[in-house]
Amino acid sequence: MNTPPNAGTDGAITVCSTDAAFDLFGQLGGGAQAGGTWTFNGNAHGNSFTPGTDAAGVYTYTVTGT
Repeated sequence: MNTPPNAGTDGAITVCSTDAAFDLFGQLGGGAQAGGTWTFNGNAHGNSFTPGTDAAGVYTYTVTGT
């Protein structure tokens, strides 16, 4: 039996433009699987978020199933 992919649960964070960059994966809850991909507005995005540089909004993490 295959285990379904787990992209974790939604997370939210409030940051200031002068805060340090951080790993988006760390904001996910629910035991998210590593190895997924991040997008913002449908465009590929790395797993690092840099306040003051990256746009505010919803970043989506996707894990592909088998």
